[in-house]
Amino acid sequence: MSALCEYSLRRRLPRFRPVVPSARAGYVYRSMVSADSLALGIFSLASLAQCSAAMPELEFCADESISADEARAAFARHGFAVQVWNAEKLDAELAERGKDLHRRFAKAFFWGRKTAFVFGLEDRLPVLYSDFDVLWFQDPWQAFELGKLKGLVAGTDGHRSLDPGILALMSEEHRKQLTETDPTCAGLYAVGADFALPPVVAEYMEKQLSTGTPGYFCEQTLLALTVKLAGRQLPFEDLPTLPQEETVWRPAYRGHRWIAGHYAGPTRPQFWRDAWALIRR
Repeated sequence: MSALCEYSLRRRLPRFRPVVPSARAGYVYRSMVSADSLALGIFSLASLAQCSAAMPELEFCADESISADEARAAFARHGFAVQVWNAEKLDAELAERGKDLHRRFAKAFFWGRKTAFVFGLEDRLPVLYSDFDVLWFQDPWQAFELGKLKGLVAGTDGHRSLDPGILALMSEEHRKQLTETDPTCAGLYAVGADFALPPVVAEYMEKQLSTGTPGYFCEQTLLALTVKLAGRQLPFEDLPTLPQEETVWRPAYRGHRWIAGHYAGPTRPQFWRDAWALIRR
């Protein structure tokens, strides 16, 4: 069924143009974009538009598979006005702000670029980061109370994905905070205006860079520690991300109280079934 829904939505994609609110919300929505993720991103934004009273500023950072102009044009065809950054523009902006640590972390690995894109630009507005494999069921401005947000708010992961390399560099206290509490998901979180990473997190970034190339889950591990130190975590029942061993997710679109659903890993096919149910009208 999921495969059929994906086929149907992809066939519809060239002529798909959702209703996008004209009002502007007081926050920035960021994500990472690649050539392969364009369709996911368009339908994810369509679900955001459908449940939101106003649209945020949309800012994406592209990987090397697509140019900023190509990504910008792709979203514009479906009614979404977006700003798209590439690695060079991000590096230049970080340099202008004197963010040397963020620059080096961004260059070290792709998810370091994500960290710099979210935390390195001295934002005067709240920032909502979301992967593209997310469908929205509530207006995030209201659900996360973004206008009043201090620190961070993030969801609970279904799987404890921590990087052993960065954990080994941490104090025993911080390791326990991460390994003995509910795991945090780095695929969807919100950051208050003018937020800066805690100094100890920056110290761990420096230590990791001096040790070698960060591991795949380094960014998620550092984000989790930031949430434990300077934020709050929503329960899985409000903002779920599935564990990787799960392959079937019950339908998420019929009167459920979830803020959003993150269709991670093997549950990705379920994104298409729920997207079809949400926007087929």
